[in-house]
Amino acid sequence: MQATGLSRAQDARRLMKESPRDRHRKKVLMALRWIHGWGQTTLKLLLSACGTTKSDFLTKLKEHGYVRTEYVIGRTFWILNKSGVDLLRSMSAADDELARLSGTRHVNLFAFTHNMLAQAVLAQKLSTGGNGCKWWCDRQLRAMIDPSEAGSKSPDAAFQDPSGNITYIEIERSPKKQPELECMILNLARLLEKKPTAKAEIYIAEGIRARYQSTLGHWLAEGSFRAWSLSTDKELYESGVYQISASLDDALRRIRLIPTKIPSA
Repeated sequence: MQATGLSRAQDARRLMKESPRDRHRKKVLMALRWIHGWGQTTLKLLLSACGTTKSDFLTKLKEHGYVRTEYVIGRTFWILNKSGVDLLRSMSAADDELARLSGTRHVNLFAFTHNMLAQAVLAQKLSTGGNGCKWWCDRQLRAMIDPSEAGSKSPDAAFQDPSGNITYIEIERSPKKQPELECMILNLARLLEKKPTAKAEIYIAEGIRARYQSTLGHWLAEGSFRAWSLSTDKELYESGVYQISASLDDALRRIRLIPTKIPSA
């Protein structure tokens, strides 16, 4: 018996990996998670993270009162309303740590530039990573990493490719004093020590890259570093000189310094 137009359409939907309804739900959930996780975002970054160029589904979310926009310092930011947070939680698994984060009331004027750069790096990785990628924002990582643990470091973001390889992302826009710089790199290396297959990328503003490169390069060449008291791992990094262990040396070599320009968002 010849298939009817309706049966052919039904067969085509069954053969598709995702139905249009499933794809729409996936975009909506991704948008809600991205806005809620970062607190605020721009339309450009949001569309990039969602893997689309069409914003009609975002317009509908705004029309229904789930999201709103705020115009701050020449940019329009997207923020979730309480109803949007409630919608996200209703669409998420009970153990989803991102959905349980508190909501955001307004744009964070003190951190949005740093925040936008972290989003831009992560959105780029998601756009080229293919299906099966995972991501974590800074608020998730702060909740997941125990700040009281020796050598703890909460990166600005994290990305996992489809093969399960994790990359921690750190954004450095302004110069640090040498003790603070060394402690930041050391604590990031200590985090990598605990995850032998993970790596880290530090995106550095062009004007401050020389000191980062010389600091990391000196440690790797000398096999030791000055132990600053500012380090969170105070028991290990006592005053004086500390010899780098084989595991810490390996972790330091998995840190990549990437000079970068601040992209528009």
